[in-house]
Amino acid sequence: MRYCVCGKVIARRKGHGGREREYCSDRCRQQACRARHKDDRTAEKRQQRIDEIIYTTVFQDVHKTTWQVELELQAWLITNQQEQIEKLTEQLDATHHEIDIFKLELGIERSQQSRLKDHLADKEAEIVRLTALLDFQSRRKH
Repeated sequence: MRYCVCGKVIARRKGHGGREREYCSDRCRQQACRARHKDDRTAEKRQQRIDEIIYTTVFQDVHKTTWQVELELQAWLITNQQEQIEKLTEQLDATHHEIDIFKLELGIERSQQSRLKDHLADKEAEIVRLTALLDFQSRRKH
């Protein structure tokens, strides 16, 4: 018979073979593991604390230079954005100029179209008049 960490009796497996149980529950297994590795955990915690102190010190130094780098980066980004704004403003001005030219051309085209419509109406009226005259003359001959 074997005993668990908590003091309970662990019954032997009869005829099944395989590995014998060492603990009665997962809770007992975890408790035994913690007891076996207690020194490891305290050393690990101590190392974590040392790492945190080192990290904090290094991070403060890095932070001092990081804000300077970020400031330079922000200045570069602002300059870059201003250049892009200037280019886009120039393109916008050029586009407005082209729009004005197209509006003038459209006005010219519309006035030409209006004159052509008037000319076409005059020619249609003349065709109607000449057709009527031709019909009148052909009736007169008959």
